[in-house]
Amino acid sequence: KINGTGCCILDYICSSVNLNENPFRSLVSGKTGDGGIVPGGLVLMEDLVQFSQKEEKEIRNLIMEKASSVSTNLGGVGIVPLIHISQMINGAPGVIAFYQYCGTDKTGEELLSFLKKNNISLKGYQQIPGSSPETLVLSSEGERSFICRMGMGGIIEPKHLPASFYTADIFVYGATALSPHLHKELDLVLLKARTSGGLNCVLTVHDFYSEKTKPGEPWIMGQSSETYSLIDLLIGNKEEALGLSGKKVFREAVQTLRAWGLKNMIFTDGGSEIFYSCRKPLFSEDREGSCSVPNLQKMKTILSFTGVGDTTGCGDNFAGGVLYSLYKQIENSGRKEALDIEEMLKQGIAAGTLSCFYSGGVFHESRSGEKKEFIEKLYSEIISTVPF
Repeated sequence: KINGTGCCILDYICSSVNLNENPFRSLVSGKTGDGGIVPGGLVLMEDLVQFSQKEEKEIRNLIMEKASSVSTNLGGVGIVPLIHISQMINGAPGVIAFYQYCGTDKTGEELLSFLKKNNISLKGYQQIPGSSPETLVLSSEGERSFICRMGMGGIIEPKHLPASFYTADIFVYGATALSPHLHKELDLVLLKARTSGGLNCVLTVHDFYSEKTKPGEPWIMGQSSETYSLIDLLIGNKEEALGLSGKKVFREAVQTLRAWGLKNMIFTDGGSEIFYSCRKPLFSEDREGSCSVPNLQKMKTILSFTGVGDTTGCGDNFAGGVLYSLYKQIENSGRKEALDIEEMLKQGIAAGTLSCFYSGGVFHESRSGEKKEFIEKLYSEIISTVPF
């Protein structure tokens, strides 16, 4: 069983929103951290409201009205990897559960619909009065900028996780930094989950709250750096490695995280290389290295994809591929040790690559097993083309 918590958010993809034109210019950031929209980056809605001196409703309506079209998709590194796993195991019932809050608004109803459709157990997913997590994705000429509002998804705390949460083989914590009350005491949850016999997998995100409250210092991860010793596998990107460690050089960041007790980590770097470092007993050997990503155009041709995709959710799906391999290796061997890091990375690369060929984080299957067929084609090619 896999139980997850963290960020589950509805993306409103707003097309043809040009930030260089009025009336959007006044919403754009002038300097780092001022709370304005960051072209190609993400800003929290609460910060944008303060920066612009406009109400959230006014900002939201302005963007929706000016966009040439608005579509929705599910996003969030808490849920997208879990949905990838669900699609790869053909929606086997009772395997994956997600624990979080959403609001009682229209966005909340759509979130519930997405989760039900993708066979995610809702026993720990609750609607409460208030607004739901959402992201306005401003899309123009290939560039995307993001305005995130966590709403009720930001209020969750460790005490809100029921006993049923701690009954899994694998625990996934995705972008808990966007739920600061949970994130600040994440070590309490990790310790309880480990005591139950499960593996703790943490998927990181840019920590806006830490940057705002303690700029330049290591980002919060539980109550102290000892939290890292409770993490069995951490997946993020190189920028997040620097933020977590408080270092400015990636190699120093890895050394710092290792000194704090983190044994197993994987960091991506956009379309460049993937760094990994793993240790026994979870993995079959102590190993550290990097691997490249395949040529996207070549992979797209292999799949005969003709549509226009984007990189939204690429990292989320990469994490989903890694976790799917983790799940399958444990299922096949019956033990939570001596895992194959190469197999996990290949599955991650296949899932991340496929996500570049469609819009948004979640692949919408026309039939059960469709995504798995695409992944298997990519996986076969990756085995022969990606050196380790």
